Amino acid sequence: MNYEIAFTDGLGQAAAGASLEVTVVDDAPLADPNSNSVDEGAVLDVSAEDGVLKSDQIGADGPSNGWITGVAFGDQGEDVSGDVGVAIEGTYGTLVLNADGSYLYTAKAGLEAGGVDAFTYTITDADGDTATTTLSITVDDIAGPTLDLGDGTLSVNEAYLPDGTLRTDYSSSEGQLTASGSFTITAPGGLGTLAIDGVELLTDGAWGGGSIEIPASEGSENVLRVTDVSETEPGSGVWTVSYVFELNEAKAHLDGDTPLDDLLVNYEIAFTDGLGQAAAGASLEVTVFDDAPLLDIRDGIFQNTADTLLFGTFAKMGADGGGQVTLTGVSVEFTGSESNTLTSGGVPLVYSGLGTSMITATAGDGGPLVFTMEAKLDGSYTFIQHAPVDLSRLDVDTVAEGSAGGPKDAYYIYEDGSFGSDPNKDWLVEITASGGGELVNANNNQLGVGTANFNDGQSILLNFDDAGDSGAANEVFTAQVGFNKFDTGIVSYTIYYANGASSPLTGSITPDDLDSEGFFALPVSPDGLLVDKIELAASGTNQSMGVSGINTFVLDDIGAADINFDFDAIDADGDDVSGSIMLTAQNSGVIMGTEENNALAGGSGNNEIRGGDGDDILIGGAGDDILYGGAGADTFAWSFGQDGDQGTTDSPAQDVVMDFSVGEGDTLTISELLSGLPQDAGQDDYILAEESEGGILLHISTSGGLSLGGDGEITGADQTILLNNVDTGGLSASDYLNSLIENGQLDID
Repeated sequence: MNYEIAFTDGLGQAAAGASLEVTVVDDAPLADPNSNSVDEGAVLDVSAEDGVLKSDQIGADGPSNGWITGVAFGDQGEDVSGDVGVAIEGTYGTLVLNADGSYLYTAKAGLEAGGVDAFTYTITDADGDTATTTLSITVDDIAGPTLDLGDGTLSVNEAYLPDGTLRTDYSSSEGQLTASGSFTITAPGGLGTLAIDGVELLTDGAWGGGSIEIPASEGSENVLRVTDVSETEPGSGVWTVSYVFELNEAKAHLDGDTPLDDLLVNYEIAFTDGLGQAAAGASLEVTVFDDAPLLDIRDGIFQNTADTLLFGTFAKMGADGGGQVTLTGVSVEFTGSESNTLTSGGVPLVYSGLGTSMITATAGDGGPLVFTMEAKLDGSYTFIQHAPVDLSRLDVDTVAEGSAGGPKDAYYIYEDGSFGSDPNKDWLVEITASGGGELVNANNNQLGVGTANFNDGQSILLNFDDAGDSGAANEVFTAQVGFNKFDTGIVSYTIYYANGASSPLTGSITPDDLDSEGFFALPVSPDGLLVDKIELAASGTNQSMGVSGINTFVLDDIGAADINFDFDAIDADGDDVSGSIMLTAQNSGVIMGTEENNALAGGSGNNEIRGGDGDDILIGGAGDDILYGGAGADTFAWSFGQDGDQGTTDSPAQDVVMDFSVGEGDTLTISELLSGLPQDAGQDDYILAEESEGGILLHISTSGGLSLGGDGEITGADQTILLNNVDTGGLSASDYLNSLIENGQLDID
């Protein structure tokens, strides 16, 4: 800046021109480097007051239309221009730098590691002077989310399901069918999404409350129930996920032929943090202990009569249910005898169905049905005896042994097995001609009437020494008769019983009925009655036919027969168990249980049945029975039908339960007895109770025909059950009845 100086002196003399020169030093902006930091995925929003110009100076000239006139990514080392207020992409984020020094930096999320973004900016004053520097922003890496499943072991046990082998009325399933726990998620970047087996648990990153069920597999009733997802402390970045696994049904095996000791249920856990970072996949594992069949053998003891029903158990099949049950063998042992062949009416039994679930026994191949034994998938068995088995010594005595003495009033089979005509020896069978005063005759091959032949119109009487007239009494209950040359006609028979009251049993024999040895087994009394005599009458037979032999079956002290049924039981997923069921047939006496669990059944007559120390099943059968459960939780059962327990309305069956105990867990089961009820029958139509001397008397109608008269008399029952000396706890008879039903101790369904 120059100032021109001109002057003269007092004389008017002028000096040479001169210039005063002033130098003005121009002011310019000053810009210092700036730095800041931010977490990945976060936003750094800085105001003008705290922005990049906070330490910069624009100078005396002042700004030109704002301080900052240019922005660029990177350290450019020179002035830049433009892009002020515009988003500029960096390596780790995006910057918007405004002219007033404020800026907005948005850090990228999901970075593998942090880093620094440098941006160059220029400030310009009013006269165009500039200053350039940098803004460096450090982006800090945020750790990805992690999962901690904890060290707890989750397990549940199928055996405690309602049908499981370890579930009883007295066992607790607490802690066996549910498993609860929790896992933690650490996510400094916040919790974004959380899913288990594809089921999303969060809404907009937050738990909505309540609970969410996740099935173990499609259609499964087993579920994982997530009950809570919450941050342990606000801002901690640690979340706890709480859950409970519920076992409601048996878990199916993937391979039923390869049983496993335990099974696994896996739940896949997937989640991300608020930055979108995903954690490595994880699996929540629940161990399901596999249930397997368990032996639960109730050996049976039953009255050896026709129409005997016995049912019991052989295994608990467990929660998986039954897959296959087979009866693999039958064997017999006689008390006090070396015999191992079971017969009925003297004919060895033939078994069919081995290797299946039902065995059928017949007297001879294709002969009369003797019994069936069925093993069921639920672990129970049903034994039905249609004809008695022989619990006796077989005396095989033929007329060909001994001397033939021609026509006699009688011939005898003696106790020692010999044959002759002396009535003074101890004999077993007396053989005479029936009617007409004819004599019997025998040769070395056969016996007949008049001659050694048994011709058309002739009759032979076999008299058994049941009274002991010639020595000790013999309890004969059937016989076999052999024939020679029986190829035409028929032989009729009439069997008379020793009690003198039962009607004779009649029938006929044809040549086709004979076995390979020429013998015919006469039928055994359905009620096990002893035989007094048998009359044989020939009709249409040829002239040379004769009786070739007589085999008798005599009761002695042989005792009982143990029939053993071997079985193999496999559940639905391949686990198996094997064992043997022993059913004991006895002819008479009290049916007694043991210290084990037994199934006890009476026959068609009046029986006394006594359970032992185990949990027994007692089945009275037809007739009027007296039942003692003994110790243990016993089941008293009745059945319906032709072979059932009920009587008639005129003569109802009258059974007495001597020691029914609610406290011991005893149960009355009459559901089978009521299986023939009309569908519209109400409870009062088929069962009513009244107080009776010494207990509670149940009146039952299998047809639903009970009637309660105005005088309180109950009619129409075909079965009554007296619960002797029961403690009703002060309840009326009807209330006591209803309490038994409600508590599951009277099964009517």
